[in-house]
Amino acid sequence: MSNESSAATWYFRRNGRQVGPLTWEELAALCAAAKVVPADEVSSDGAQWMPGAAVTGLPFSGGNTLDYESPRERPTVMTGYACDMLSQTSPYVRIISLFMFLAAAIIGLAPLVMQRREAPFSGSGFSTGYMMASILVAILYVIPAVYLAQYATNARRFGKLRDARAQERALKAQKSFWKFMAILAVIVIALYLALMAVAYVIASMRFSAV
Repeated sequence: MSNESSAATWYFRRNGRQVGPLTWEELAALCAAAKVVPADEVSSDGAQWMPGAAVTGLPFSGGNTLDYESPRERPTVMTGYACDMLSQTSPYVRIISLFMFLAAAIIGLAPLVMQRREAPFSGSGFSTGYMMASILVAILYVIPAVYLAQYATNARRFGKLRDARAQERALKAQKSFWKFMAILAVIVIALYLALMAVAYVIASMRFSAV
């Protein structure tokens, strides 16, 4: 029997609790995630069992936990296709992050360029306000761009090495990106509503004064 045969179905058990059937890739992923440990029994047919330590090629990482409530529950692991899809998003996310960094640089440097060209409003209060607004907008571009860059780097690393930590870092960066965008969207909508309310009040006061 070849321990690493991708055609075989695999099972593991601990204290009489059995989980499977699994593919070799799924079993290896569980070992790498410390869901299966060397002391657990594994089998390729459900009849003959051996310690996981005796199976060549299983990437054990230590630990001694079992998170499945039912012995027949199939564990959740990423398929090869899912891993490839995560990895293949990396170059596209990288492009977006580079565009956002470029936009931040242009927006942040625009006031300085205009001052050097002695724009009509240079040195005025408007110029200072414009510079501060430009810096704020540039920061709002840089923060999500950093998250996207982190995602792209770690997704690429995960695709090449199947590094679980890189996968976690990629997903964490993705969560941070969408969290930031959601908060920003709420703030922008709130500002729009506030401006609409102010405009309505002003319009009502003018109408009443007529």
